[in-house]
Amino acid sequence: MMKSVIILAGTTMGSVLSLCKSAHKLGAEVYLISFNEKFAKLYKASKFVNEVYYVQSSVLLTFCKQLVLEKNFLIKPILYSTTDQQCLLISQNRGEFEKIFDLCLPSDEIVKGYNKKGDAERLAERQGILIPKSKLITCLKDTADILKIFSFPIVVKPISSNVKVGYKFKILDKESFEYMFHDETMCNGTVLCQEYIPGEDEAHKFYIFYRDENGDILECMGNKTMQTNGIMTIGTTEKDITLSTICKHFLKSIDYVGVGGLEFKKYENAYYFIEMSTRPEGFLPIADMAGVSLSEASYKCMNNLTVDFNIKQKENIQYFVLLTILVERLKKYKFLSMFKSIFICFLSKNIYCVELFIDYRSYLKSVKSYRFR
Repeated sequence: MMKSVIILAGTTMGSVLSLCKSAHKLGAEVYLISFNEKFAKLYKASKFVNEVYYVQSSVLLTFCKQLVLEKNFLIKPILYSTTDQQCLLISQNRGEFEKIFDLCLPSDEIVKGYNKKGDAERLAERQGILIPKSKLITCLKDTADILKIFSFPIVVKPISSNVKVGYKFKILDKESFEYMFHDETMCNGTVLCQEYIPGEDEAHKFYIFYRDENGDILECMGNKTMQTNGIMTIGTTEKDITLSTICKHFLKSIDYVGVGGLEFKKYENAYYFIEMSTRPEGFLPIADMAGVSLSEASYKCMNNLTVDFNIKQKENIQYFVLLTILVERLKKYKFLSMFKSIFICFLSKNIYCVELFIDYRSYLKSVKSYRFR
């Protein structure tokens, strides 16, 4: 008997759909819990999902206990988290969640440490990983130190996804930095300043993986060919032996078990740690298309089924978030590039578009009505 799957669904649909499709294909019942009412309506139309629930995050544990009692599962279901906030939420009451679920989540030490900027970099550096120079801004003296120590431009980013500052990151020159942090009210310990590592989008390397309790790893890696506000909108698979070696050694040193992702930036043959996700990445479908489904591997392992960890990824597979690309092209009046993107996306056999990961007409209809009304 296959374990049922409970997925805490965020607003990034790629990882959620990949997990749903893999579990459904293997015969599991799939239940989604969404903290966003509008997205809950979207997910309800997918044929890969048995039921969808809209729940306030503050009552998640109570709801989960009721759900497990109601469904009367014969064996513990598996719980997946697909956002940073969800990982931290589960970690706060891990013992209670583990009573009713098998968690696909790394240790609390990893979840809490690597979901906070500043702490994540220090922890990675202890494991021998190269990191950009970083400093947390807690007072005006810190801004003065940054002006003396750092070369500009620099990168500023919130310390975690729980801190709402209106941006994922900003690249600032000296004048912009001085204007942004000119008084004490902005220096409250919620923003990390980081050395800017030169290089365009393709210098950003992604590495997504599933690592089991025995240390076996299934991996998918490549370049962030295009980013929008720090989020990958086009990604291309490409084997990088050095990157693979760095990541495998790092994951072994911290004994990571579960699905996750790492981002590095390559500059002059050096790999600088940018961040780690302790959950399935939003662009998880690229691994499905590359023939190394991390979703399927994780679900099989948690059902004590055999997984082939020797499978190699297909190269030059591209992941497209078409709608985001078209919006960005239109904003900048790049009409030729927009039509080129459409042409490439729909005619190339190696292109994977997250919008095309929808096998249900009513689901597509729901997406259109939600996004364009």
